[in-house]
Amino acid sequence: MSRWTQRSRSSGSAGFGYAGFEQAARIVGMVTASFYVPRMRTARWRRDTRENRLKFTPLEFETVYFSGLSATELTDVVNLAKNVFNAQQ
Repeated sequence: MSRWTQRSRSSGSAGFGYAGFEQAARIVGMVTASFYVPRMRTARWRRDTRENRLKFTPLEFETVYFSGLSATELTDVVNLAKNVFNAQQ
């Protein structure tokens, strides 16, 4: 491959230079109003809507045990966690 071809391919036509995947994905998402959902070795792109975000964004779970709390205290802790992590469910 010639030096000119190598340089033209690496610089990008939009002037983004050497953007990493996360930065490039953010740029593509802003330009196309979409977001990506990571899958094993690929990524699926979806239109950026609330419904698609709820449907396709992977959920992360963590189990936390609170022993010795009353029902009211447990409800308070759950409500606090929902507010802090902006949980929908």
